[in-house]
Amino acid sequence: MTSNNKIHLNNFLFHLFLVSTAMMPFISLFWQVNFLNIKVNWLVYPVLLAGLISTLVIKLRAPASFFFLLFLTVFYLLLSVINAGEVETIFRVFISLAPLTYIVVFTCNQHSSAKYFWWLYALSFSLPMYYAYLQYTGQMPFNDFDSIDDQVVGRVSAGYNKPMNFIAFLLPVYLYGFYKWRVLKKKAGLIVVVLVLLIIYLIGHRTSLFAFGVIFLSSFFSTQTIFFVKIYYKYFLNFFIGIGSLIFFRLLLMYAGVIDIIRGRVPMWESHSQQFLDSSILEILFGTQHVWLIEKYRHPGMLIFEEVHNNSYRTILIFGIAGFFIYCAFMRSIVIYISRLNYPKELQFVVFSCFTYFILYTITNEPIYYGSVLWPILIWIFLAPSTDLREQHN
Repeated sequence: MTSNNKIHLNNFLFHLFLVSTAMMPFISLFWQVNFLNIKVNWLVYPVLLAGLISTLVIKLRAPASFFFLLFLTVFYLLLSVINAGEVETIFRVFISLAPLTYIVVFTCNQHSSAKYFWWLYALSFSLPMYYAYLQYTGQMPFNDFDSIDDQVVGRVSAGYNKPMNFIAFLLPVYLYGFYKWRVLKKKAGLIVVVLVLLIIYLIGHRTSLFAFGVIFLSSFFSTQTIFFVKIYYKYFLNFFIGIGSLIFFRLLLMYAGVIDIIRGRVPMWESHSQQFLDSSILEILFGTQHVWLIEKYRHPGMLIFEEVHNNSYRTILIFGIAGFFIYCAFMRSIVIYISRLNYPKELQFVVFSCFTYFILYTITNEPIYYGSVLWPILIWIFLAPSTDLREQHN
């Protein structure tokens, strides 16, 4: 196969990934709908996987990191079968991370604009935005609820099963505003940024407003923000903080008991840390392949036993310390690679803001287990090369 044909195949795969990501806001609305016993919101994944497999068959080549991910997937699938674990979860992680293994291929072979992405994304996101308006004005029932001052109130989720999905889909738009404002020096970008912040404020997502506010404030300290993200990943702080905090919550449970704060998150973390650290050496190293509290570790007041609501902890529980280290090393390699692309500082800030939000989002959420959430959160690391090429041309 000629080099030009390989480039065309890589570009096809890249644009297939962009289209799949752009469709996520719309197709994720159908989380309760099945088609031939398959959830409709999962139908995008087979399309992208078919593209990956077809290019692999035609080229007989793929990034080494893709083959390594494939090997790990097979390994953990075998462990999952042996331990009666969550086979579906292993597949979901593979699907979510597979496009990230192509980051070098995608960034090195972009010769055309991806401007169409924003038109498709806007069209896909228009219906959820309308649903958010209906929920905010009381014309549409809520899918999720919260307790504020001992009163149960509905949370605007824009038709999704979780409000954080809606917020994750807002992030690319928010960063697009920064791109227009800080990179292109257009005031319209600042208007987009303010409008997104206003939307989050009006619908009352407090933790999301904090995360988006951090990005806004960090835009005035872009050099320091980029430096922090690099340090966080370069020196494996994501690994040490994940392991260290899990041990901390085990000690907290031991000496202070169950502490019900952060909407029930801390009791989850305490209980799961206790169960995990009481496991065998092999399970601590390679995980248990499931997130499920057995009766012994279910403390009074807990209502959910199959969730942990933290990206690091879920990865540690399912894949063990060894798997978690490999995941952290993989994310580190992506950040180091991106830092070497020498984007202009303001564009670098937009790209690294993906990781700023990812770091904050993973504290109480698990994006690597949902490609529909992970891809939009990190989409700017894939879009940046095409925008940089266009600006150089201009």
